[in-house]
Amino acid sequence: MKHRDEASERIVRMRTRYLDDVAHISIQRAKYYTESWRETQTSGLSENVRVALAMKRVFEKRDITIDPDDRIAGSWTEFFLGVPIDVEKGLFNRVFEVELGRWSMIRSIIAQNITFLAYMLRRYGLRALIGSITESSRVGAAMPSIGTTPMQKRRVNPCTISRKDKKLLLGKILPYWRGESIAEELGRRITEERIFAGDMEMFAAALPATTSRKDIVISLGAAIGIW
Repeated sequence: MKHRDEASERIVRMRTRYLDDVAHISIQRAKYYTESWRETQTSGLSENVRVALAMKRVFEKRDITIDPDDRIAGSWTEFFLGVPIDVEKGLFNRVFEVELGRWSMIRSIIAQNITFLAYMLRRYGLRALIGSITESSRVGAAMPSIGTTPMQKRRVNPCTISRKDKKLLLGKILPYWRGESIAEELGRRITEERIFAGDMEMFAAALPATTSRKDIVISLGAAIGIW
């Protein structure tokens, strides 16, 4: 009976931590994977071997954390609630580039709205654009937006990151993988295969997003998630 009580206390404690603690973004996987990938860039090794060496570096270098409440030791990151970054896959690279800072979010909103307005002007002209904006305002429809609240300050599912790690992630790691991730390559391949084309393609590409992670819209009722 005592053993059951102790287990119950542990489960309640872990559940409370999962619900109340703030998740930490860990850059260790991204950092060590990128270090190895840079070193083998001109080695002539096959991609599979380079991946294996990169993961070997990650496992050798990353911090190992054993939590007092663990029964099976091991975790994805050095934090109890940690978010690792599989930077080479690239699914959330753009999200981190934009949504870790208020000013980067503002710049993204401005750039997306300029792109959309330019598309509308080219496609329909100034009069139609003004009419569309007026009608949208009348019915209360707002332009899609990611907002200006960084992920560290969100009320729902906030994620925090140290200033030092944020500087390294945004300054060196993510720029290295820009245009080189698997998700971006899949996006290019889908476009090249002309799975969708025409005005829907141009409209969807120009439309501002509600998150920094955009799926590829192929029709009024379908989208392709690139990962």
